[in-house]
Amino acid sequence: MSGRAWWSCAVLLIAPTLIGCGQNPYAKWKHLDAVYASQVPIHPSAEFDDAMGGSYYGEDLNDKVSETMTWWFKIDPKHRDEIVAYYEKQLPNAQKTTDEEGSIKFEVTPTGAESGESIEVSISSDKLRISEETKPGKHKES
Repeated sequence: MSGRAWWSCAVLLIAPTLIGCGQNPYAKWKHLDAVYASQVPIHPSAEFDDAMGGSYYGEDLNDKVSETMTWWFKIDPKHRDEIVAYYEKQLPNAQKTTDEEGSIKFEVTPTGAESGESIEVSISSDKLRISEETKPGKHKES
């Protein structure tokens, strides 16, 4: 097979995969270690920015109550209303609120969750934040 024919075949085989991943709003979760948050789509225009986890404790440090993991994504402020509409459509059963800073929040109980576990999607002027709260021990230790 000539070089040109080989490259043509390679492009035809690889392009649909790359295009498909870019179109799938769940594909971005593949490399982000989520327990439940991967049940929520990531808006296609959002770009991963940062992640952080934490733990909540009861009376003492031996009494871990829950764990959280949060992912931040950059969004274009011009598209904020479009992104809010996207999540209104994607999460029709979510509890929707607006906080004191004007961020729109959607809270849902994920499939398979225990009591007290949840996912929250928050949209500010320039950030999309997706957080999950789980029972202790469900996140990988880093």
